[in-house]
Amino acid sequence: MTPSTHAGTAIANSTVGNNAVHNRAVVFSPPLFDSMAHEAAPYVGPNSVVAIQSPISADFSFPTMNLNIGQANPTTGSPLAFNATVSGGSPPYAFDWNFTDGSFGTGPSLSHVFSLAGTYNVTLTVHDSTASSLIVSHLVSVVLASTVDFSYPVASVNSPVAFNGTQGFYYYYWDFGDGGSYSNYGSSNGAFATHSYSRSGTFFVVLTAYNSTIGGGYSTASHVLVVGSGVVAADFVYPTISVVVGAVYPSSGSPIVFNATATGGTSPYTFTWDFGDGLTSTGRTVTHIFFAAGTFIVVLTVTDASSAHAVASRFVLVRSVPRIDFVSYPTITAGSPTVFNATTPGFASYYWDFGDGTYSYPSSLASHTYSRSGTYFVVLSGYNASSYTGFYPTASHAIVVGSSVVAVDFSFPTSNIAIGPVTASTGSPVAFNATATGGTSPYTFTWNFGDGSTATGRTATHVFFTAGAYTVVLTTIDAGGIVATASHYVIVASTFQVDFSLQPVSAGSPTAFNATLGLYLYYWDFGDGGTYFNYGSSNGAFATHTYSRSGSYFVTLTTYNQSSIQATASHILTVVSSAVTADFVYPNNNIAVGAANPTTGSPVAFNVTSVQGGTPPYTFAWNFGDGSLAPGSSPTHTFTSPGSYIVVLTTTDSSNVKATASRFVLVQSAPRLDFMSYRTITAGSPTVFNATLGFTHYYWDFGDGIAYYGGVAYGGSSLASHTYSRSGTYFVVLSGYNASSYNGFYSTASHVLTVALVLWQQTLSILLPMLLWALCIRVLVVLWFSMLR
Repeated sequence: MTPSTHAGTAIANSTVGNNAVHNRAVVFSPPLFDSMAHEAAPYVGPNSVVAIQSPISADFSFPTMNLNIGQANPTTGSPLAFNATVSGGSPPYAFDWNFTDGSFGTGPSLSHVFSLAGTYNVTLTVHDSTASSLIVSHLVSVVLASTVDFSYPVASVNSPVAFNGTQGFYYYYWDFGDGGSYSNYGSSNGAFATHSYSRSGTFFVVLTAYNSTIGGGYSTASHVLVVGSGVVAADFVYPTISVVVGAVYPSSGSPIVFNATATGGTSPYTFTWDFGDGLTSTGRTVTHIFFAAGTFIVVLTVTDASSAHAVASRFVLVRSVPRIDFVSYPTITAGSPTVFNATTPGFASYYWDFGDGTYSYPSSLASHTYSRSGTYFVVLSGYNASSYTGFYPTASHAIVVGSSVVAVDFSFPTSNIAIGPVTASTGSPVAFNATATGGTSPYTFTWNFGDGSTATGRTATHVFFTAGAYTVVLTTIDAGGIVATASHYVIVASTFQVDFSLQPVSAGSPTAFNATLGLYLYYWDFGDGGTYFNYGSSNGAFATHTYSRSGSYFVTLTTYNQSSIQATASHILTVVSSAVTADFVYPNNNIAVGAANPTTGSPVAFNVTSVQGGTPPYTFAWNFGDGSLAPGSSPTHTFTSPGSYIVVLTTTDSSNVKATASRFVLVQSAPRLDFMSYRTITAGSPTVFNATLGFTHYYWDFGDGIAYYGGVAYGGSSLASHTYSRSGTYFVVLSGYNASSYNGFYSTASHVLTVALVLWQQTLSILLPMLLWALCIRVLVVLWFSMLR
């Protein structure tokens, strides 16, 4: 139709890019006649404005600049954002757009895609509630280029928003419309950007992408982003760095942890997650698995107690790599160790980032102690040279480390100083020892060995029957109910069973250990720096050791069989402190034949050789390990069966202070042998010994370094005579041999013989101290009278 005669004229200039463009607007007041309400909008040319007086003032804009590169013309196939502004009149307003390419739109802000290059006269018609109208137009020059676009979620002030651009371009230039910008190569994920707006409002977000191989030149897309205002601000993080390997990416099939933060508003907050793959979750800290590679916009919505909202979003780039994951004990206490166990085998190396700046590698098992309470990201990355594609498979979990005034830890043997590192063995005991600090004693200790078994007490011994890796957890509670938890992993190897026995022991007194027989080599670690090793054929299964200090010690035995397979057993030995120390001996050597162990049916003599400290007199109690007991300092005992026996001596002083000493006695099977002598023996006078008949060879060791060979083989008999030159206590050892019945061991018997002084020596030993005492008295009397004069 012809422009209305009621229209007036006004001229306005607008600058689009670097080109001055005249705009022509037609403004309608409320119609003078009802018929005007149905008139079509007049033609609007690009170089003039025709209007009548109107209360509405309106305009619109669209981006033609990018902060990174300067002028950025709209391009074909890519969205161009338009934003209208209006004042005056009576709201609400209605907005009608005509893009002159056959497309129309409504609303104050929108984006439009021009499919063909050219110049378009874009017209906006604004209506207010009183039917006043205003038409504004601008020329838009669209150039030919490749298509680019981007997406984004809802944005809130002071909360990050993620942008996801079309991939495949060489370089990306982002202009966020608030003065902020970002640029990066496509190969460095430049298609993805995250930005936080410090104020609410409406912003043009402009993406210009460059690729010389796809259509050439720059492609530009733009959208209008409305950043909402709110009292709540939200953000979240997820692991993208490992302190061991550097940059890491979430992996398909592997868990990734997200942790949210919220400020402002009124707590408590609720957290709702949308992971961009159709799955959602709730909670401040969540773990999610992306099952496909790709780029996902993760959106977090936070709502405070007053229903105020904030939205934060970030892009997550997920790589297609082998799956990896791990577990940890759910309860962790600052100052107490915790264990981590990778549940996906098959990687050559495992790289652990514990989230507090420390790390571990390359084992699939790791243990760590956090010094402070808090929430930490634990990140595990795996590596295999055969499957490495440039990205490490990565899994992450959040662990919460609790605060406690109690710190607890425990240890178990992982090395034997005789041979080096060792592992626990199936069927063999493993000793555990706890330590606790802080809080209020006494403490209670509860053990969970990870195989369904539990125990209590500061120390515990456990047998694992199946090979594997076990997480052993110790929970400690102090007298005030404060709880601390520690965990370690225990590697158990599949091997044969070994064990050993141990006796109560006092510092300074020997103790005996008796192990499983039949193995090739025995390595003993007594836990105080002392060691012993020997072949099984040389009685390596038996060991004796004296501890110089009281305390608790790990005793570790590592053995090898004939196939060089290793097995290890351990126990905790508590060495008590005592003012009394004691020791004893028994004969296991004959200077005539060498080694001569006790034999079945033949007596073996024991003699207390050392008692120190405490207050005499002392009493002595013997336990021979075969159910027999005896008192006295020099008992004789007969073992009726071959085997290894732990003989224990308990010494008690007059104040009831005790000391315990033990030694092993190896008893061989051989024909019975014994001998007797006259009870009263005097130094310097001969005494006679009479042995059991029936042996062809008799080997006498009189205990003073003198030996005698008797029996028919040497032209003698079962009798022997000897003169001791000095008084004292002597072991007399007799070993017998018959060629017809010899089984590799000599029959051996022993007795303790006490040699007394001769009569004049006894008399002198009594009178000499009395004479010396009388002489001293006389000298003192003489001195006293001389002083009186």
